[in-house]
Amino acid sequence: MLTFHFNPDIQGFSLAFTPRFFNTLQFQENQLHTPLFSFYILDVTEKKILGSIFFTRVGDSAFSQPNGPFGGFELDATIDEETFVSFHAFFESELKKIGISKIKIVEPPDIMMNDISYEPLEKLLELNYSIVVSEINHFINLDDVTDAGQIHQMERRNFRKALAKGYKWKLESADALPEVYSFIERCRHQNKLLINITYEDIDKSFRRFPGRYRIFSIRHNGYLAAVTITVEVNENILYNYLPASDKKYSTDSPMVFLLVNLYKYAKSLGYQVLDLGVSSVNGKVQTGLAEFKERMGALFCEKRTLEKKLG
Repeated sequence: MLTFHFNPDIQGFSLAFTPRFFNTLQFQENQLHTPLFSFYILDVTEKKILGSIFFTRVGDSAFSQPNGPFGGFELDATIDEETFVSFHAFFESELKKIGISKIKIVEPPDIMMNDISYEPLEKLLELNYSIVVSEINHFINLDDVTDAGQIHQMERRNFRKALAKGYKWKLESADALPEVYSFIERCRHQNKLLINITYEDIDKSFRRFPGRYRIFSIRHNGYLAAVTITVEVNENILYNYLPASDKKYSTDSPMVFLLVNLYKYAKSLGYQVLDLGVSSVNGKVQTGLAEFKERMGALFCEKRTLEKKLG
């Protein structure tokens, strides 16, 4: 028998599915957002977790989630439409009791949605959610990767140029994080942008989840020209989290060299998708960024934010 629970003790329970990393209790607790509201679908007889969603309180809103790439539902394939609707009614009622007046859910990109027999988005719209933002998200289907053959001719020329000039690609150790973080911060400053995570927080994530976060670099004569930090979402998906390149090297397009090598690396480890992240801000496409990703062979899907006001 399945039952619904609010902030339960799940010690001794095992997951019936493989959750996306950003929707694990371990990731949520590592963010130190308070209070954290966790809702579960449990089979208490079999000691199995069959579904979950996490919220953080932000003012009078319950937000899933405020500081990660996405939140939303994690569901085992056995969870049917009726159970999904009942689960929603349960956590909506519990959130109302503690003074929440709005629910906000940042969904994963479509490419990452749970493999279940119905469309949760359609049910949420029927339950009076509205789509407040629809972002453009780009990804690489790694099954299509064949060296640099899947990228635009212009970017293939840039790849060959960087190769001829002696640029070096490397999987860095975690010890390189201070240098790499400083580099990312400097590159963001060149574009009048801020890095959206503190050094202390990213360092904590590297320490808390060894192997989950990885650093890749492109160097020229020993100096950093481009870097990225990736995060393993699950055994099939790698997320390109913090890419950055120095304008000093822009004529050689080191990010092209980095991505081509990253594609091959990710494919060699059996990943099926490399998520390149959003290419829009508040639903408005960043044309230059989107066009670059598409020249690099990326496809696009939607990534939505939903809201519902509680009466």
